Amino acid sequence: MGDGASDRLADPADPDGVQPLLQHTLGRGEPWRVVVTSMLLCRTRGDVAEPIIAEVFRRWPSPRRLSNCRVGVLERLITPLGFQRVRAARLRAAARFFEFNPRPPPGELARVDGVGKYVLDAYRLVVLSDLSVRPEDHALARWRREVTR
Repeated sequence: MGDGASDRLADPADPDGVQPLLQHTLGRGEPWRVVVTSMLLCRTRGDVAEPIIAEVFRRWPSPRRLSNCRVGVLERLITPLGFQRVRAARLRAAARFFEFNPRPPPGELARVDGVGKYVLDAYRLVVLSDLSVRPEDHALARWRREVTR
């Protein structure tokens, strides 16, 4: 890399390594879970979002299940995060997208409603291990700095 950063990635499961992102712990390396986690973390503190995201995955463990969920049930679950109507619609749309595109390139993913810079940066860092990403989000930027030192 041009900035002299190492290409090595810390193992998120390594207790002596770098603190994993919620996208690692809740996303478990599955692209759709990383995107859903990131979408629910937007404008929300991780400690507030984490149990709700875990419950989303417990209730709807696959893109197909989430895309077919009753929107009212999803909205009630994610209400503490705010913007529940918009988020629920976007989550269901993203889940429908992932049913047919299990590991999309970032350019295709960017066309999904609700996938902005933060979600794309997290996807590129966590799913694609692309350390050339320069995230503006403080948690993503800190994680990237830690794994490249």
